[in-house]
Amino acid sequence: MTRTDIEREMDMKVDLRAKREEAGLGITEGMAVRLAYCARDARTGELLQYGDDLCYVHGGNGEVFPKVQQALAGLRVGERVRLELAPEEGYGRRDPARVLVRRREELPEEATPGMPVEATWPDGSTDLFVVIEIRDDGRVVLDANHPWAGRRLWFEFEVLSIRPALAAERLAGHTIAPV
Repeated sequence: MTRTDIEREMDMKVDLRAKREEAGLGITEGMAVRLAYCARDARTGELLQYGDDLCYVHGGNGEVFPKVQQALAGLRVGERVRLELAPEEGYGRRDPARVLVRRREELPEEATPGMPVEATWPDGSTDLFVVIEIRDDGRVVLDANHPWAGRRLWFEFEVLSIRPALAAERLAGHTIAPV
């Protein structure tokens, strides 16, 4: 599908989106959805992230956790939902096997605690890690776990817009045009 095809399909669906929102139809599989969201640590209440730019294709390729998709199903523009996710329902439990110790000289000179760096696993594959600690002995502790792994999370979502996903979006499993 060419960019022109996508634009043409997008133009045709703009009117359909407006009619669908006017009719109050909610989120169903194959819809492109834009959300405002707030993520907090459920135990401490710490604000982890917020924004109004979370876009996904409902029922797509797993961009959104299954429990979140279930909670969003049927919601209409302007509606909100709050839910809590156990670690297993979100980013998983912390995995000690995803922590590495490397020599300082193997990392960029500017690496400091909290900084993301790319590093190599023993099998030769690379991953994105966060520098956890730089030890006095010149070794560096790196963690490839998601920063929210092991946390019980509280989310609030508000549906900002809904439209039928473009054919290319359904194929890709994620949005490629504004929602």
